[in-house]
Amino acid sequence: DAGKIVGVERIAMMAALNISHELLNTKAGGIDVGDIKRRMYAMQHQIDETLSLQNKLL
Repeated sequence: DAGKIVGVERIAMMAALNISHELLNTKAGGIDVGDIKRRMYAMQHQIDETLSLQNKLL
């Protein structure tokens, strides 16, 4: 079980790092908040689906 939890935490950490990287590389004033929200919702949906599938396998 501990290995599976670490995997989930690893996915969450990679997503957070990717979001941070994108925000840091965006020029000031050039942030498309709507696009960022859409991408975050899409990532959340994908994470939820992955976790649901993983829980079914347990």
